[in-house]
Amino acid sequence: EFIEEDHAALHHAISAVEAAAQCGICSGTMKQARAVSGCGHTFCRGCIEENVHVKGCGPECLLPAWRHDVRDSRRVNGVPRYSAL
Repeated sequence: EFIEEDHAALHHAISAVEAAAQCGICSGTMKQARAVSGCGHTFCRGCIEENVHVKGCGPECLLPAWRHDVRDSRRVNGVPRYSAL
């Protein structure tokens, strides 16, 4: 039997996953998520590659980063996308 508390808990869990999949540069859901190997921060591929090319560092931690430091994020790319409840 589905109760309101279960619905609220499920909605909270989905919201947490959506927040974790949000790009810190464009604020959208990450597309082709890439992680910076030095710090582990994750962003959209296009966002982080442009940021590293222009600024030479990660946008959150400001640690030096180069294009070869940006790698596929299997953790984020493997999360299925669900529509909001």
